[in-house]
Amino acid sequence: MRSSRHDIGMLQATAILWFFVFGFFALLLLVPATKALMLEELDHLVSVLTHTHAA
Repeated sequence: MRSSRHDIGMLQATAILWFFVFGFFALLLLVPATKALMLEELDHLVSVLTHTHAA
């Protein structure tokens, strides 16, 4: 029979793994793509987002 420490450790490791997997995919879905934008377009995007969130 396994000890309860082993079970708790496996539970924590699994929870941390799922937390990071979920966070990675959430970032992919929620963060806008900026690969093809020029610096001026990025500046406008950041200033609009910052102004919207600061209000």
